[in-house]
Amino acid sequence: MRLVLSKNKAALIDAIDELASSSDRPGIERWLKLLQSWLRDALLLQQNAQAPLLDDEKKSMDNFVAKFNHANLIACIQAVEKAIAHLDKNVYLHLILTTLAIDLREFYNGSTISMKSPFKRILITAALPYANGYLHLGHLAGAYLPADIYARYQRMKKRDVLFLCGSDEHGVAITVSAEKEKTTPKSINRPLPSSQ
Repeated sequence: MRLVLSKNKAALIDAIDELASSSDRPGIERWLKLLQSWLRDALLLQQNAQAPLLDDEKKSMDNFVAKFNHANLIACIQAVEKAIAHLDKNVYLHLILTTLAIDLREFYNGSTISMKSPFKRILITAALPYANGYLHLGHLAGAYLPADIYARYQRMKKRDVLFLCGSDEHGVAITVSAEKEKTTPKSINRPLPSSQ
C-alpha cells in the first residue's frame, strides 16, 4: 500500500514488474487476500466499529484511517476482489496489478495523492501502421492492442476518450517500396484484406 499511495511512480512500476514477472499466481493471490483483509479491518475502523487487532496493528491502522478518512474503502475492497477473480482467468499479471494500483489510488480521492486528472478529455494514439506492408500479429500486440485496452479502461471509468490512429502512406518506406516494384507510391498503399 505504501508504494501504491506514494508519489514515487517508478518504484511502483518496478514493484509491479517484479511481482508480475515472478508468475507466482498462488503467491500473488495470497498477497491480495492479505491486502483485502487489511482493507476490511481499515473499513471497520473507518466506520468506528471494533476490529480484532493487536495494539501495534491498531495504531498503524488508526494512523492510516486518520490520514485517508475520505478513502472509499468499499471500492478498494471490491477492486482487490476483482483482481483476485482475474487471477483465475489467466489474465496478464501486469494488467491485473497495474489496474489494481490505478484503482486503489483513484479510490483514495480527497487525498493529495489522487491520480485524478485535471483534464476533462483523454487523447490516446497508437503507432502508425506502415502502408507498404500487410498487418501482422506484431502490429496488434505491440501497438494497437495496448492502446485499445487503455482506451477501453478509460471509457469504463466514464471518461471522455478519443482514440485515434492513422497510416504512414506518405512516408519514405512507401517511396522505397514503390521504386523497388517500379510503380507509384499511390499504388503501393495496400488496403486491409476484405472479409468477402
